[in-house]
Amino acid sequence: MFIKNIYKEVISIKDMKKLSAFLLSAFILGTQSSFAFAKEITPIEIVNKVLEMKQQSFTGTKLQKVVRQNLKLEANANVEYVNSENFNITLKQPSGISGIKFATNSGKSAIYFPYEKLSFTDAVSTSGEMITDTVLGKITTDADLLQKNYNVTMKNDDEIATNPTYVIDIQPKRQVDSHWGTPGRTYWVSKNNFQILREDRYWAPNIEPFFSSQFTDYKALSFSTSPNVRLKLPYDVKKVELGEKNEKSETYLQSFKSADEAEKKSKEKIYLPNYLPEGFKLKELQLLNFYDTKIIVQKYTDGLNSMFVTYRTKPNFFLTLVAGAFSLNLIHKMSDLSYHAPYNYMSKETKENLIISFGDLYPDDLQKVCSSLSLK
Repeated sequence: MFIKNIYKEVISIKDMKKLSAFLLSAFILGTQSSFAFAKEITPIEIVNKVLEMKQQSFTGTKLQKVVRQNLKLEANANVEYVNSENFNITLKQPSGISGIKFATNSGKSAIYFPYEKLSFTDAVSTSGEMITDTVLGKITTDADLLQKNYNVTMKNDDEIATNPTYVIDIQPKRQVDSHWGTPGRTYWVSKNNFQILREDRYWAPNIEPFFSSQFTDYKALSFSTSPNVRLKLPYDVKKVELGEKNEKSETYLQSFKSADEAEKKSKEKIYLPNYLPEGFKLKELQLLNFYDTKIIVQKYTDGLNSMFVTYRTKPNFFLTLVAGAFSLNLIHKMSDLSYHAPYNYMSKETKENLIISFGDLYPDDLQKVCSSLSLK
């Protein structure tokens, strides 16, 4: 096209010599096709493109597989996505968690349990990251921290659900007793809009992944054909609001960036673990209040993988107030959701409190985190 446009003009011999010299120079220098105007995309550029990809609407079905020792678990979900602040995820399988919906509308999140007729509403969007990170897919929110702790490389291109993809491989730099301290990951990223279409997690090179999540079908949509993702609840559903704290609210959720901010604004003493695995730093701290039962959730990241630390008073009386006669059902469903997540879990019980650490780490590391947290 470049040459064709030039020849629309009358070209002098002098200009022809200049053009010939340009073409010869481009050929000699390799040009990397299209006269050096195109270049190969780097894996970090792909990571940054994924970070920027927030407005592409789509619908799809996600299949998730988790291997726990000899157990092979599968789950799938329907996804309707408008943008990062408006989407709807409906779990379809297995039957124990079928029908559970997680939605974010205008940046406020809600989770709905249809059998229990219970919904937690108006929460900050980050409250559901344990669901969205695995179902929708996420590489990082901090590309610099990612590169500090991981090697990011390209693999051969591939195709997922008829969509051409880039494939990037991310392997940890940190070694613990001659093995990785956190999992490596491989991502299949759409060449068309940089949506993550598949993710595998593995504990060593050249072994089968213990977690795989991919779209079995995926359809990108224009803005005019975006789905209606607003969560519609039946009239008889009990709504437990987790909005901002106020004088009348018995349930609320507060989000903070640091322990100092949390203590200053919530007037609560915040306890942090004395041990953190190398490379991890605090990303967010949440305080949930259920009828005077306070639950602290600390979120840590090393740029790719996540760790969560939570503690609360030991009795489960607040669950009866939240779910009533369905409290045991709710506990079972939350356990099922946890079991299908790609995390390891460790806990520590004291006379009055329960401490749990979980995430993308070996159990030994998680136990060290638990043991280092004192609530005195």
